[in-house]
Amino acid sequence: METAHIGPLTVSRLCLGTMLMGDKTPPEESHRMLDRFVAAGGNFIDTADTYIDGESERTLAPWLAQHRDEVAVATKVRFAVSDPGGEGLAPDRIRAACDASLKRLGIDVIDLYQVHAPDPSVPLEETTAALGDSPRWFQLYWSTSDELVESFVSRAERSGCEAIVVTLDTTLLGWRTRDLDIAYLPFLRGKGIAQYTSDPVFRRLMREPSGARRTALASRLARAWRCTASVPPMASVDAGATKSTRSPW
Repeated sequence: METAHIGPLTVSRLCLGTMLMGDKTPPEESHRMLDRFVAAGGNFIDTADTYIDGESERTLAPWLAQHRDEVAVATKVRFAVSDPGGEGLAPDRIRAACDASLKRLGIDVIDLYQVHAPDPSVPLEETTAALGDSPRWFQLYWSTSDELVESFVSRAERSGCEAIVVTLDTTLLGWRTRDLDIAYLPFLRGKGIAQYTSDPVFRRLMREPSGARRTALASRLARAWRCTASVPPMASVDAGATKSTRSPW
């Protein structure tokens, strides 16, 4: 099987995902699948703490006890799970989630610890500092302000990011106008915008808005505000935040 390099790791190009192991795929069948994957030359296993609330990791533990030296193990952090509770990428939660995953997997080292999704409520510098020196990429949600984009990229570089992943504008993907409108709800309600409020360029732009920017922003926020009556609280706010690829600025 062909291999690829991820930082210091040499892994098979095919990675076996284990999201359903321990649930729709019973443990015994899961372990047979893992055996066949390794026999075919694979050595890369992927899971996440949120898969079946940790059950996927627990299902891997007895198999890893017999095959730990044969595979690289990847797991993820970000979404809600009962142990350690909560969700997100605050430094203390990352450390607690990592410890919980190690315990469920029954291993001493996670070979690849991945951020499952961005957390807009935590500045990227805090998240990357908690993740140590591991290789990292930065997922860029392109703003309408080139100056702000440059600031985000500079922050990512200073935080040790080695590559940029650019997310396509939602209009290119054909998403509904309403989806674009409700994506401004985090700004209206002040939820999940720490990536912006921690940015010096963003703060300066907010202190010194031009007349044209002020008019355009008022129009966008007014349109978005009219959508709030039909949006259920919290759940749709979070969904809108993940769908937006452009800030109002």
